Amino acid sequence: MVGGIIARTSGKYRKINTIFIALSAAVMIVGIVGIIYSIAHASWLFAASYFIGLILLFTYVIIRVNTVYTTYLAYDDDCVVMKNWTNDFLPYDVGNKVKLLSEFIPARTKVTEIPVEEIDRILIGTKNFIKRSVDKDDLFLERIAPYEKTKDYYQKRTVSGMDIFYVHTADGGSYYMPIMNFNVKSVKKILTAALAGNSSIDFRSSNRTYRTVRPGMPRYDGKK
Repeated sequence: MVGGIIARTSGKYRKINTIFIALSAAVMIVGIVGIIYSIAHASWLFAASYFIGLILLFTYVIIRVNTVYTTYLAYDDDCVVMKNWTNDFLPYDVGNKVKLLSEFIPARTKVTEIPVEEIDRILIGTKNFIKRSVDKDDLFLERIAPYEKTKDYYQKRTVSGMDIFYVHTADGGSYYMPIMNFNVKSVKKILTAALAGNSSIDFRSSNRTYRTVRPGMPRYDGKK
């Protein structure tokens, strides 16, 4: 577990999804009972229907858990830390060879630590804002392109509307993750800490919520 400041999905968003997951678990129990009852009465069609519904609901819950609880943005030991999905933008296995299965398999996660002294730019905004603000050879442009060209309307709409936290380093590295439904106060604390730790960072945002954060504030002292 990372210490320091951690920004996750907001408490309200988590609470709503926790209730949904609990209700889904109750429905799954009913489904299991339905399967057992149907098998006992040799109602194979009903048993198959219950089973398919149970699998679909279970996989949806797993994806929902991966969406709400697994990622975070943090500031710890003078590093910006990102825990994000390996595909960078979505909580399910976008690159699966069997497209039908992709939305039912949770994406794996990765953790990236970026020393604040190596950061030369931080951007917060939509994909279009990030695209306008980065160099032509930036890896972000390559990684975002498949989501812009996809025929999957849900993927395209989701990626287009999300706020993204983007970090660029002096050696040309770029790192990014969605911060949709994140606790805004925690994100602002991380941003404040990074700008105080390296006052030469060029910070820009298309979201006015974050524009009030400026360099020159007291250096983060390790307390939440």
